Amino acid sequence: MANTKYTTHQNFGVGPFIGKNGMPSSVDETGRPTSMNLMSDARAPTLALQAQDAAKNHLQLAGALTAAQIARITEFERQVYIAQVARRDAGSLVEPGGPPAFGPRNLAADDAGVLGNNTTRYVFPLGGNWTHLPRTSDEAANARNASRESIARGHDVFMFRTFWIKDSMHLNSVGLGNPVKRTCATCHGMHMTGMDTANGWMDIGTTNLPWASEVPLNPWTEAKPQMPLFRVTCKPGVRPHPFLGRVIYTQDPGRALISGLCNDVGTIVMEQFRGLAARAPYFSNGSAATLRELVDFYDRRYNIGYSDQEKQDLVNFLGAL
Repeated sequence: MANTKYTTHQNFGVGPFIGKNGMPSSVDETGRPTSMNLMSDARAPTLALQAQDAAKNHLQLAGALTAAQIARITEFERQVYIAQVARRDAGSLVEPGGPPAFGPRNLAADDAGVLGNNTTRYVFPLGGNWTHLPRTSDEAANARNASRESIARGHDVFMFRTFWIKDSMHLNSVGLGNPVKRTCATCHGMHMTGMDTANGWMDIGTTNLPWASEVPLNPWTEAKPQMPLFRVTCKPGVRPHPFLGRVIYTQDPGRALISGLCNDVGTIVMEQFRGLAARAPYFSNGSAATLRELVDFYDRRYNIGYSDQEKQDLVNFLGAL
């Protein structure tokens, strides 16, 4: 629970209706619409309600939290910021005058709920500091500079490398076209976090067949190599899922557990990109053990055709956030 001013913002993209399906947004205690970015299935719209839910269902607290306890919990959560601060190959990420994308202090100081762009306010601004760095007789410095240049190239892959996005629920189904040519930053567009600035959730195939990764290993023992696979059958009286039909096989029903909607099976709220290097495995079902496996999944899913260099640069960039 960190960088919460970004996950709970009420700025750009937050309105009375959910951007992905037109249904009413969740609201906070004052009736204002929320970003619905706080949890992967958006079940808790505010920090206060999330704290109360956790106390009741996880801690099984005998009584309710007091107003003072809720205030102390949420006040603490709003002070916690996480981001990578150093890499073994690239050195410090928070040197004075370094890229403004990196480090928890820059996260704490920047604005939340801002849609990044590729002209004045990048999703993750590097500021041109790490391109074409000098080479000297110092081999260690040269290796560090080469790593920083790779991170900068990965940033450009994230921001500018286009590919065709196809059959993704609440992305290709909202009027953008199917397929539509975009970049990583199209969906992961919130300035400083890479979340979606518009409220809602998407299915890019991480947990739904036929695109989910091949039967992920159980993280505790190889004696049980398969993740659970659920068959969801949509009611005959509703429209079938536009890309998966009426019978859907999924490892995680996602938002559908909250909404009960066929179109929400497997949909997940986009999570923030900060501190990724320390947060393996990835995706809601843990099917990507490394950042390289995460990049490989996208490459397969959308037939992007990344080169090995592009993949490594993108991995280095994601690992620096």
